[in-house]
Amino acid sequence: MTVSKKYKENNRRPDKLLSTTNAEVKLSTSIRLEHDAIRVSHSSSMPPASPVSIDGDDDQPNENFNDDLNIHRDPFVVINMVLLLSISLFWWFNDGTISIHIPRPLNFFRPFDYFSSKIRQNPHSEGIPLSYGSAIRISHVISQGYELETRNIKIGGGSGQAAVTFTPPGEGSLWLIKSYNGQAHIPSGLTSVTCGSKIRLEHTGSTKNLHTHNFKSPISGNQEVSAYGDDRGEGDDNDNWIVECEGKYWVKGGIFQLRNEVTGVYLSSSPEHNFNSRNGCGNGCPVSGHLEACAVRKPHSGTQFQAKVGIFLSNNL
Repeated sequence: MTVSKKYKENNRRPDKLLSTTNAEVKLSTSIRLEHDAIRVSHSSSMPPASPVSIDGDDDQPNENFNDDLNIHRDPFVVINMVLLLSISLFWWFNDGTISIHIPRPLNFFRPFDYFSSKIRQNPHSEGIPLSYGSAIRISHVISQGYELETRNIKIGGGSGQAAVTFTPPGEGSLWLIKSYNGQAHIPSGLTSVTCGSKIRLEHTGSTKNLHTHNFKSPISGNQEVSAYGDDRGEGDDNDNWIVECEGKYWVKGGIFQLRNEVTGVYLSSSPEHNFNSRNGCGNGCPVSGHLEACAVRKPHSGTQFQAKVGIFLSNNL
């Protein structure tokens, strides 16, 4: 069919063309009204629109729809928000760290005893106190842990008593902490050693005591330190040493110094005073590579020691 014929046929049916135009107008008006209703339902001044069915049927409005969206009425949400806020504040006040502290069994249960911003040590903040009867290795601080040792070797040119040296780390002996010469025996593990106490140190292998007297040491020329005593661990007053430390108790890992009660000198050593071929201790020398143990008049960095390894007894553990 040509365009002209189609145009003629349409002109012969004006009523049909008019009806189609009116339908299109009605449809356009309906769409515009629906769009206006949707815009109004989504405006900030109106509540959310009720759900619309996709199958063409009208759904019943949900009366609890707004209540379901109201989180302020949900108790679980409120509880979670409070817990989250509490944890955040606690974390902030503790500088981002949580430490665990378990109180002694006799204490009443207190929840906040389990948390603190710093590590708590029980029972003394400075460390574990050493008691009489503990057996310790005495390590020299500035030589990076050389340890006090004695062997059945005589000191040449001195007193002739058993030599005391500082051996490389891990090779030292245990020294027993016991009461001073003339004092009654103190039972092991019952009494903590306070700073300023007078003690003796007995070599556990030979039962000889750490000792000093007015002889010169072989390398530095300071006062000689030796091991002295009988097979029962008894010697004389030159075996008595005073423990100088900070705080109330002599503690594991704490810095301390030992001052002889009779001569007033301090146990000392230095990495510069080592036994080697230059001072007559070459190949085959039993103390080659050891540091000299001596005693000096004034305390300094070379008179500082620690007890970090051993058998530690404490009545406060």
